[in-house]
Amino acid sequence: MFDLLVNLIFPRICLSCRTPVNRDSVICEACKSQISIHRTLFCGRCHARLPETRRICHPSFPYILGAVSQYSNESVRALIRGLKFGGVRAAAALGGRLMADYLNSAGFDFRRFTAVPVPLSRTRERTRGFNQSELLAEATAELLRIRKESGNLVRSKHTKPQTGLESRNDRERNVKECFTLRDPERMKGANVLLVDDVTTSGATLREAARTLRSAGVKHVVAIVLAKAD
Repeated sequence: MFDLLVNLIFPRICLSCRTPVNRDSVICEACKSQISIHRTLFCGRCHARLPETRRICHPSFPYILGAVSQYSNESVRALIRGLKFGGVRAAAALGGRLMADYLNSAGFDFRRFTAVPVPLSRTRERTRGFNQSELLAEATAELLRIRKESGNLVRSKHTKPQTGLESRNDRERNVKECFTLRDPERMKGANVLLVDDVTTSGATLREAARTLRSAGVKHVVAIVLAKAD
């Protein structure tokens, strides 16, 4: 009875089309069916589909990219915005499910990887109340049954939001040397699944991956819900 009253007074609506949905849903089935999921991993630098090239085009680049979908996909974009700016933490559960399903379908062997969320600065996390990448990493790691490590990779300085910077050079300068590892020895020889919500220029992922690789991490696969077109 209580749940029925809550649904009547505070109905949950689809983050994309705004139609009513069940309390345990964040996106309706119609909008969820519109999510076009990639089936390959990508070169982190040029975004070439790796199975199609049958080689890593830029082997010196610090990470390989995994992207569930494109940011132009309306349903995925609504999911990210709802989680990141709307405070809909329940969206992380669906995001984690999409990430896990994508990695499985791409044939990625994740069994020896550790999920590491891209950290926010203390100021931004305090303002937002949570780190959306942390929630996504937690949901994804649980579904894949792999370890998650938080609090080792941290932001050593507060930076401007990347969304407010137009050029690639500005974005790269903004995040230069902004990450550090509290316990570098702990990461030596590890394989890392670096988790974030979205990537545009790739500057944030590149800097985080560079920090991890410089500490002796063997492989970094960055996974995001969406990449820019």
